[in-house]
Amino acid sequence: VKIFENGEEREVAYFSDLDQPFTVALVLDMSYSSAFKLKEIQDAAKKFVAQLRPDDRVMVVSFDEKPTVLCEATGNRRVLDIAIEGSRIGSGTGLYTTLDMVLKDKLSRIAGRKAVVLLSDGVDTSSVDHTAASVREDVIESDVLIFPVKYNTYDDVQKSRRTTAPVQYDENDKPYTVDARPGKGERPEDYAAAKEFLQNIAEDTGGRLHNVTSTTNLDRAFANIANELRKIYTLGYYPSSERESGASFEVKIRVYRPDLNIRTKERFLRR
Repeated sequence: VKIFENGEEREVAYFSDLDQPFTVALVLDMSYSSAFKLKEIQDAAKKFVAQLRPDDRVMVVSFDEKPTVLCEATGNRRVLDIAIEGSRIGSGTGLYTTLDMVLKDKLSRIAGRKAVVLLSDGVDTSSVDHTAASVREDVIESDVLIFPVKYNTYDDVQKSRRTTAPVQYDENDKPYTVDARPGKGERPEDYAAAKEFLQNIAEDTGGRLHNVTSTTNLDRAFANIANELRKIYTLGYYPSSERESGASFEVKIRVYRPDLNIRTKERFLRR
């Protein structure tokens, strides 16, 4: 194993493969676009919790326009199931606001290994004080792995929009609907930006984006994440030069073995 900071090799001073417990923030998108998949989301979330190790702790957060902490971090599986079942569909989507709260107000106060498992289509319609760019800065400054599980709600949203369009009548008294222009969060470009955002925050932390299209895919994605959380390694090194506070730097890990897929957080801020 070799480690590089800004392209220069550094001496590895610490390596650990200890199977340490995780604190996982399970963040569930309960905006209106999720109404079509609510039962699937809840069932898959409970299966995910059941696959974690007994000493792992989970916090359950749902969000629509604003985040709601349904359960603080706990290892009690029964409490977690009740919290997940308590998630309810709302209006608006404050994804950026929710991630900011989870990272800064919740996980920053918890020691040890931490991860966010975010189940969402990635579309934000309601955040006022936070943007995709500001949340990425939060992500880079944190020591949290992020695993977005992206489900596509575009077709469901478009179908619902057409179904609820107002009915009008022509001069022959025949009914027709007026297909209103899509609003914020309903346009193809909104979904393209959402996909890019979820991919970025996964790569920024060394996590991985999972795309799901069915209940089977959703179950498999959660199973893969639970498995990945058991295969986290820690490397440490000493920098060879003085660091300027607030500057960013890139770290690359090279493992000289074939057939291995290595992911790591690549961008850091000097403190």
